[in-house]
Amino acid sequence: MFNKIPHKEIVEFTRVLGLLLYSRVSVIQAFELIQKQTKNEKLKAIVKSILKDIKSGSSLSKSFSKHPREFADIFIANLKVGEETGEIAEVIVEYSLYLQKMQSLKGKILQAVRYPIMVLVVAVGVVTFMLLFIIPTFEGLFQSVQADLPVITQLLLILSRGLVNNSTLLFFILLSVAGLIYFGKNNESFQKNFVDKSLVKLPVVSKMYITGLLARFSLSMAILLKSKVGLVESLKISKNITSNHLFKNQIDLLLKKTI
Repeated sequence: MFNKIPHKEIVEFTRVLGLLLYSRVSVIQAFELIQKQTKNEKLKAIVKSILKDIKSGSSLSKSFSKHPREFADIFIANLKVGEETGEIAEVIVEYSLYLQKMQSLKGKILQAVRYPIMVLVVAVGVVTFMLLFIIPTFEGLFQSVQADLPVITQLLLILSRGLVNNSTLLFFILLSVAGLIYFGKNNESFQKNFVDKSLVKLPVVSKMYITGLLARFSLSMAILLKSKVGLVESLKISKNITSNHLFKNQIDLLLKKTI
């Protein structure tokens, strides 16, 4: 069974295909050249399948549409317009640039998110370690001197004592929550009521998530409208850049007002 095709290979495939067609190489010749040079077996099989369809008289957009996991609706819509206007090469080159921009945007978002998450994880780890191992060692000292402790210190001692006495229970609770998230991520109801809402409401995370979402949506709309895809069709396609139901609902409301 084939592994998933790396995103960078899809980007390279569309870039090379666009350049070949832009250089006036025929569609069939372009696919034959790419098939010979492609090393990824799954991508090679897809190229072979598309080439077979084209030779049998199928349109380029219809041939690509048989492989929705690798080629998104936005690409198929652009191809259809390219076929109607005779600008297939230009459309594919533009789509390749779009994929590169999306890849760059994703990298910037991950880079922006990585540091605060790392700081948060370290901070939680340090605090938990202190509550479980450091503070309990001072509790006996405080009791022996019978000193009047500040309210904050007393609260820390109570919290530390609670964690130590219930560490096993806490471990199983955390394990259960992690299991719930892992096994519930593919559940539509869980996705709608927990994951989607959390992503747009959690402090720090929500701002970066929404910014990234709007940036990807804008890029998608830009390439579709530039390729002369209709506004309504562009909105319908662009709303699928994410699985977030809250975002999709807002686009659906916009579509109702547009139609």
